[in-house]
Amino acid sequence: PLLPKGKSAGSNITIPTDNSVSNDDDLLAAGSPAPLLSFKGSKENKSKIYPPDPSGAVSADYVMHTNNQEYVISDKTGALVLSLPVDSFWNGFTTNFAIAYPHVVYDNQRSHFYVSTLGVNTTTGNYSLMFGASATNDPTGNWYLYALDLGAQFLQDAPQMGYSKRWFTMSTMQFDTAAPNNFNSSGVYLMDVAKMGNGTLSSIFSVDDVNFFSMSPVETQDPNINNHYLVSNMGSSTDTGYLYMVHIGGTLIAPTYTYDGYITNAKPWSSTPVYGSQNGTTDQIYLGNTKLTGASMINGHIFTSHTVYLPVTTPTRAVAQYWDFTVSTLAVNQQGRVEDKNNVKMYGYPSIAVNSNNDILLGYNTYTPTTYPSASYSYRNGADVAGKLRKGKTYKKGRASYFEGGSAGLTYYWGSYSSTSVDPSDGSFWTVQEYAEKPANKWGTWW
Repeated sequence: PLLPKGKSAGSNITIPTDNSVSNDDDLLAAGSPAPLLSFKGSKENKSKIYPPDPSGAVSADYVMHTNNQEYVISDKTGALVLSLPVDSFWNGFTTNFAIAYPHVVYDNQRSHFYVSTLGVNTTTGNYSLMFGASATNDPTGNWYLYALDLGAQFLQDAPQMGYSKRWFTMSTMQFDTAAPNNFNSSGVYLMDVAKMGNGTLSSIFSVDDVNFFSMSPVETQDPNINNHYLVSNMGSSTDTGYLYMVHIGGTLIAPTYTYDGYITNAKPWSSTPVYGSQNGTTDQIYLGNTKLTGASMINGHIFTSHTVYLPVTTPTRAVAQYWDFTVSTLAVNQQGRVEDKNNVKMYGYPSIAVNSNNDILLGYNTYTPTTYPSASYSYRNGADVAGKLRKGKTYKKGRASYFEGGSAGLTYYWGSYSSTSVDPSDGSFWTVQEYAEKPANKWGTWW
């Protein structure tokens, strides 16, 4: 069904000033554990679709991987069960459509996979949010799929999604259609998660929030939380070191949208990018902006991650940063960083997952002048010192240099994110990252 879109306005927020600076903590001496299992996600084929925008999630029986080329389902040994081109999965929704930014998550409370992507009609210019739920915990079976027509009022970008006990929520970044295409607002779309998951969805609420460049809806693993949360990085040319949280409350027929407050920490960063180098070429890779790249809630805490640039003045390195804060108080429990203070190794496109034991896995890409873009992660045991991850593990080394969709030696089309998730069966972690594949200028993804 094509669903209508309503509007309500946000209110302005004043951002406090904090110019304090603190030194970064070093990683723990202990190394991150080696993978228990490692296998291919996808490789770029002759269709030459890039970037892949890899995402993935796991249920008790299946591993589902989405990218801009294809959707791949395997069993938990890595054996292929099903592979579909993107247009085949969205058959019936994609006439005259170009689609990108795929995401998949698994809701263990309701035993559904959820997918989303952004489409634009190449004839009319209208954008659509395309999303849906597997009818059961088996992603090879039936799906309930929807398209929400967003019209052509804004240029839409970088959708994200999350869920909770009552809500399924998506967000987009909205830009003016007229040059110079300035940022306008964050679009937030919320709906009854039960109706969305059983094919009976008939209405969607929405907010155009002018206060935030990007909103990350939270994947809520706590089963009895009625509110649904979204978090944002408070961004500018030089960031203040703040996050901000809002929540959706009220009822399913009369939801409310409430500004909760700042999550503060005296460890600011810069939004001015530093680029990733690679072996054998002067071509570099853009490592993304500093917006949050997903969030999850467990044990009353929200965890999120993003790329940041340091130091605050004239940055020289790209850093993978993660947060852990308490929802009820907005107090920061951990703000950790994976960085090389020698400015040789760069880190980008992080994603985070946390299990019920408060163990953490942070997946990310690594870039150095003597290697090719590679897939890596860092682990933290729940009993480790707060704010410190163990030394990283590169689990899939890049195999060639990469340059696509760029100019003047700078590749913009790497990423745009990665995906890390918790296995609902045993609390173990799965991560899927992009790496540079052979021959040159080809991408691959690896679990």
